[in-house]
Amino acid sequence: MKVEIKRYKTNIKRRKSFIRVHYMTKAELKNMYTAALYIIFVNIFQFFVNINCSENPPDARDMFPASGKYEDNFRYLHVREFSNLANRTFPYDVIPVFRSESLSDCSISCLRYFCVAFFFNADKLECTLNYYRFYLPTLTVEDIGSKYYLTFREDCPSDQGYMFYPTENFCVKLNTTKIPYLEVQYNCVLERATTVRVDTLKKLNILQSHLASQGYNDDNDFAYIMSNPMPVNKYGFIDGTEMLYFDWMSGQPTNGGGGRIVMGGSNQKFYNVEKEDPHGFICEKHILKP
Repeated sequence: MKVEIKRYKTNIKRRKSFIRVHYMTKAELKNMYTAALYIIFVNIFQFFVNINCSENPPDARDMFPASGKYEDNFRYLHVREFSNLANRTFPYDVIPVFRSESLSDCSISCLRYFCVAFFFNADKLECTLNYYRFYLPTLTVEDIGSKYYLTFREDCPSDQGYMFYPTENFCVKLNTTKIPYLEVQYNCVLERATTVRVDTLKKLNILQSHLASQGYNDDNDFAYIMSNPMPVNKYGFIDGTEMLYFDWMSGQPTNGGGGRIVMGGSNQKFYNVEKEDPHGFICEKHILKP
């Protein structure tokens, strides 16, 4: 015979404890002994499983599958490589250089910190993450052993408000929250995107139609696009490439290439504003071509 003691508490305000004595048969004792052994076995097995998982993390090479998709494209990082380039851009556009043992480690950091491009130097084991993309080496310098990687998504997530235009492989989203220009890229990065880049006439026309389709056509409805002041009254992108496609409102621009560019209003044209002015903004995700 074995005595099992359980303690209970009543629901009344003055709590009392009482003891219930239960007399167990031999069969019940055998079942309890079997259950106890099972629990011990499960706990020991789980202990070794936890050790095994901690000592053998997932293979970082899974970041570069030959094909296939993954939910929200979080584990898969598709890249395009450019050799012998090193970063030469503004400090707020780049996370400080840090040590990385391999390209896989650097790419994992890129996923973790929402970067859209990165540099990796295998000789120096240096990893540099960027929030902007460099299409031309204007803001880069030659560095033997360093390589530059552009990242791409698998899809255009409509459930996050993005719209896909297949003719230009163009994935964009209008954000109507009004913020200063210097906060725009940060907010796009949080969505694993970048400020939209108007570098073709077709993309300009698509954006104008997109804003109109979103009902963003009041006189005070404007959205930031990527635009940096350049010398001689010009505008460019973060990589130093000059902007070539504009559709200015009458009388614009007013400050000879200073400030930033928004587009919108009743006719979806370009307007020159100061970077501190709060406006909506447009983000772009770079995705794999089908």
